[in-house]
Amino acid sequence: MLSLNVSRSLVVFILVLLLGSANAMAVTLEAHLQKQSTLLSNKQASLDGLQAQLRSCNESEVDARDRLDQAMADVVDARVKLESVDTQSATQRELAQRSLALAEQGLESRQARLHRIEKKRSRIQNAIVEHRSFIARQQTLVASLRKQVIRQAAQAQREQKLSALVPSIDEEAMSFAATGEIEVMTSAALAADIARSESPLTYVRQTPLLSQQQKEARAEMQRLRELTKQADRARPEHGQAFEVVVNRELNIDLEYWGEGQYYAEIPLSAGKHLLEILRHAFTVSVPEENANDTYVIIYDTNPQRDARFVLFNQSLLEG
Repeated sequence: MLSLNVSRSLVVFILVLLLGSANAMAVTLEAHLQKQSTLLSNKQASLDGLQAQLRSCNESEVDARDRLDQAMADVVDARVKLESVDTQSATQRELAQRSLALAEQGLESRQARLHRIEKKRSRIQNAIVEHRSFIARQQTLVASLRKQVIRQAAQAQREQKLSALVPSIDEEAMSFAATGEIEVMTSAALAADIARSESPLTYVRQTPLLSQQQKEARAEMQRLRELTKQADRARPEHGQAFEVVVNRELNIDLEYWGEGQYYAEIPLSAGKHLLEILRHAFTVSVPEENANDTYVIIYDTNPQRDARFVLFNQSLLEG
């Protein structure tokens, strides 16, 4: 009778450990799935913005080529007029030369504009390729995690049903467990088996503590999602397009997310950087250990609130 009671108590003990392990693992998997799903959603939204930029860029390129063709025609006309002008008339020749110079300046301007548009389009296309590659990998990961969550939930349910079938521990078995006499019979061997086993019977959930910066960054992203979750991402007809100018060299468009919210992701090297949006300038210092990290920009232009400029390392959203 003693052996039976002790065995029952051990079975219950092991089942409780397994059930707790399954539940803890399910919670961890669900949290990881939520995190990866959020990253996927953010990247898909960013891809939508890039594709909208590409469409706008293609339209600008068509217009730029039309204007370039017209500028080239103007230069040809100006040269013909200069060659046909009366050589005896200094005034007419001076006017023709001035017209040619203006036409050539216009041509150079149109060529420079087309070059900028082509360069911007190439950058956007490269970013789209990178986004699509990331999204494909992320979709595979999320699908795998969902299957794991479903399997883990089913396992936890099975173990819960199994634990309900085990008889309750009677007082005699409890008294032996309390006095430690249970070790004489089986506990020492069981402990040795557990130590040798690769399958854990206990599970300790380790929840990473968030730093203040992580909390603030995630709060900003949550605020952005809440403000724009039902917003129309098409920029208003008379709405202004914004771009951030990095060190007065690189222009990066800010994506319109609706409700006056603009978003961008930019890589920054180590050192100080000047970021400008219209007449507003911001100085950012990037430490060496964060060199070439991607930074998130959120620009709030809603007229019902004060303008807000937010910048933080994208890595703060991870982990």
